[in-house]
Amino acid sequence: MKLSDESVKALADIITGDNNKSPYQRKVDIIAFFGKLGGLETWDGETRWRYAKRCLDALNDFYDISQAVIAVLDPRRFINVSSTQQMACDYLNPYFELDGYRIIIENRYPKILELGNAIIKPTTYFEGSEEERHTFIQEQQSKIEQKMVLSDFDGAIASARSMVEAVLRSLNRELTGQELGDKADLPKLYNAVAHELGLDPSRPDLETALKQVLSGLSSIIAGLACVSNRMGDRHSRKYKPDKRHAQLVANSAITVTDFLFETWKARQSDNDTGSTPKLGVMHVNAMSVD
Repeated sequence: MKLSDESVKALADIITGDNNKSPYQRKVDIIAFFGKLGGLETWDGETRWRYAKRCLDALNDFYDISQAVIAVLDPRRFINVSSTQQMACDYLNPYFELDGYRIIIENRYPKILELGNAIIKPTTYFEGSEEERHTFIQEQQSKIEQKMVLSDFDGAIASARSMVEAVLRSLNRELTGQELGDKADLPKLYNAVAHELGLDPSRPDLETALKQVLSGLSSIIAGLACVSNRMGDRHSRKYKPDKRHAQLVANSAITVTDFLFETWKARQSDNDTGSTPKLGVMHVNAMSVD
């Protein structure tokens, strides 16, 4: 994480508490704060703010300044004071966003997001495999992330679609030992894999709520195929996607493929141990029916 000088100055404001957006810190408190981060600089008689700025500059230039961001927004610092974490975040974010970052509070703790790269981190499918079809999947995963960072939203959508197709074809081969034809479309590929994994929503032994969820996965695949044709760069596009469109497509693609891959791994584990998974071959505790 690298911040501009203006963002570093704003962070110094929050560390000292001089702007009433965070708890006021005495000289001894600020020294202790940076001491926990490594005690990079000694106090030479300057003002509290200048000392904080000098320590932050050292972190920003030679180390990782994100640790100071996380530490200053620790929820324990905001107990029994009038300022709040959100007040501090609201002060910092206009500066940080210009540097490509945003701070959010999640379950009371701060989290730093990289703007333009806000996608779910996918599972590493077939980790360690050197088969071309498996390395292709990993390449598409990397491309999704890279293209989002570069604001190439057409490319991110196309890579998400390619990743889904590659995962479905690989899982189908693992499950059946056979290859589906090159002309098989995305919904057909998904239905074939879902059937082998016991994820067919028409199964009579599934509860209505679970059937709806599984039907939703099928709808995502159908929508992904349609959106990638209309917005991706695989064909002459009919619509120009925005960042939000690319994030939706990429995150939906990752969610579905992660679920399918983890379900397949659970099946492999059940086969190895000889156990009988719930819901046929689907072994997902959060979705099991007793």
